Amino acid sequence: MGLQDSRSVSSCYMDGSSISAGLASIKTGLDILKALKDAGELAEEAANQYRLAELLGVLTEAKLAFIDAKEEVLEKDREISRLTELMEMRDAMVFESPYCWLVKGDSREGPYCQKCWEHDGKTIHLVDSSTAGKWWCPVCQKNVHDENYTPKAARPPRRASRAIRW
Repeated sequence: MGLQDSRSVSSCYMDGSSISAGLASIKTGLDILKALKDAGELAEEAANQYRLAELLGVLTEAKLAFIDAKEEVLEKDREISRLTELMEMRDAMVFESPYCWLVKGDSREGPYCQKCWEHDGKTIHLVDSSTAGKWWCPVCQKNVHDENYTPKAARPPRRASRAIRW
């Protein structure tokens, strides 16, 4: 039984299933090994050499398929870790008007921009301005005022001079 008689390994790759490809290659390799065993001394040396070369190729494909599968599993594990971390962060993020805090045990980090967090899932630190109670987000450009903010007194408008000087 040769490669052309078995399930094509490349078609398994196209299906995106590296594990199936690896298993198909191993099955083909075992079939070739069984054919070599059954041939015994009656088979010619050249035919056995061809089958051994074919077996080596099939087993190499199986190894590559399992390496691809391992990479896929590692990629999925990284994505699961990222999503788990995001879920934990969502549980730890607390909104205290007008901004958010990341609460970890007895400590809290922040403040973070509420708009960036709720709309984009970004944890953007607010920048403290020189005015008490006034914060600014460097990403969305939003100004945030808390209970300590006191607006500057409104200045009276300037009067236009009645006399026009030329």
